[in-house]
Amino acid sequence: MLIDPMNGVVRLANSIGCPFTEEEMKKWFGGNDCEFCSFSKLKNLDVNEKRVRDVLNSCFFRKAAVEDWQNYMTAEMADKLDEITKEKLCDSSFTY
Repeated sequence: MLIDPMNGVVRLANSIGCPFTEEEMKKWFGGNDCEFCSFSKLKNLDVNEKRVRDVLNSCFFRKAAVEDWQNYMTAEMADKLDEITKEKLCDSSFTY
């Protein structure tokens, strides 16, 4: 995803059965980038400035840095999450 985000998003949309239309491709992928789903774009949307039950939505955003998960999860937690992900995606075209 970090190397080629546009291809990653398109493949993800296809694998969950929600491919982009040609019109959407032109609108969202006009250039060769994925700005519409960038961290900075999503973080600054109006919806993410609001609160849900006294919790700011912004608390759900981290630095968006590679391997930053290690600051929040143990290796055991990551292994368990990997197991769950593999189990849930086993019948999809998504390769893990």
